[in-house]
Formats: sequence, C-alpha cells, structure tokens
Amino acid sequence: MKLDYFDLISPLPLELYKIGHIKSPKLKEIAEISYFTYAQYVSFLKMKPIDYYDNLNENSNDEIKEMIATTKYDLLLLDSNFRDIICAALNFFFVENFKWYEEYEAFISMSTLQVEPGKEPEYFVTGMISKDNYSEIVDIILQRVHITKDENEVDDLSKVKNKRGLRNYLKIHKGRKKFNKKTGGNSSLTLPNIISSVASKSNNLNWDTIWNITVFQLFDTFERLQIIDQYDVFSTQVAVWGDKEKKFKFGTWSSNIYEKD
Repeated sequence: MKLDYFDLISPLPLELYKIGHIKSPKLKEIAEISYFTYAQYVSFLKMKPIDYYDNLNENSNDEIKEMIATTKYDLLLLDSNFRDIICAALNFFFVENFKWYEEYEAFISMSTLQVEPGKEPEYFVTGMISKDNYSEIVDIILQRVHITKDENEVDDLSKVKNKRGLRNYLKIHKGRKKFNKKTGGNSSLTLPNIISSVASKSNNLNWDTIWNITVFQLFDTFERLQIIDQYDVFSTQVAVWGDKEKKFKFGTWSSNIYEKD
C-alpha cells in the first residue's frame, strides 16, 4: 500500500482497520529512546532473510537453500531475540501496545471492557499483526519515516520466478553489499547531520522547534531546501544573463516531489 503525500507529511497517527494506529514519530520521541535504538528498530524492520543470513556469516549452499524458503515473518518464528526487537519497534511506532502470543504466532494488542467493581476485567483484541499483514505494515511504518523499498528488493525469495532470476538477485545483493562496505554510506545523509543542517539553514526551524517535527517532515524540508537553493541560483543567472533557451520555469521550487502527474 503506497501512502499518499498527505499521509506521509501528516503528524497524526494513521489508522489501520482492526490493526491499530501507526505514528509518524517526532524527532524528540527518537531522542527519548536514543538514536541508536531508533536506528536498530529501523534496521530490523528493513531486514530481509538474505540480510539476516549475511549477518551470521558468508552463506553456504545449505544456508542459501534455507534462505530461499524463508520469509521476513519466518525470521520472527526462528529467532526470539529478533522477535523481541521487532516487538519493541512495533510498540514504538504504534499507539497501541502489542505482545507476542506464541499460540497464535502473532502480535496482538488488547484492551479491557468496563466491568462492575470487584469483578475480573474482561479483555478483547483490538489489533493483530500476523503473517498475513506483517510485510505491508512494516512497509507503511518505513514509508512514514521516509524509507521506501529499493526497486530490486525482494522480501520473499521464494517468489522469484526462476533460477536465473534468483541468481541475478543474489548477484545484485552481493554487489550492493560490497559497495556499501567500501563506501561506508554517506555521512552527510545521516539523521543527526540532516537535523543540524535543517536547523541551521531553515528560516523557521531552529534548535528549539525542530524536535517537534516528524522524521518525514524533516527529510521533506531538507529536500525542499535543496530545491530552493537550486532555484535561487538559476533565477539569479536568468536575471543577470537572461534565458535565451527558455529553459527556466518560474515556480519550480513548489513542484510536487512525491506524487508525479
């Protein structure tokens, strides 16, 4: 399910019927649990079976066969430590509180019914995250923190149609892993650096106010500031030297950067 632009920039929880309300966390909420913990939550929610087995060691042929038959949800059933971190992540991103129930192989949130004084409280299920909806829920959580799937990403390798497709996917994954290890990522695009950059550059956000915006709003503002920078440069060039080729378009600073026509 692809969220629309309004739901992405909204600061309010997004209601999923019979599941719960997914928050768009504010920066101060991340500060409260620490950036390390938040990064761990995101990393585990993003983790695919191929990443999980990579973290153990270099894949043997037996592990590759096992990996092909494993889905993201199967990792919850295989590893209780992995499941505990996912449960903590869900409870950070959801308004509701979830608990793992082994007999149902699902995360369930419950509430209590009002009963007469002296009687035992009665519980009822308010939401369930199971094998049927887990992948979609994780995808929505990640969208709300400005993380989208790579076009080559496959959550369940058993869905790859043929051996050639699987071989190509494993080759792409190996190459991406080698590249990321070599480059170490872009330090300019880390969350702390973007917070600092936006607080320094923005006209209306500063060190006092920036903590009250959501993660998605931060990245959206960061991208807008870059577009406005480019627009200002081009408009100055046009004002000084003109626009003989008629390439400059007024108002491009306000173009929709998420929903294409």
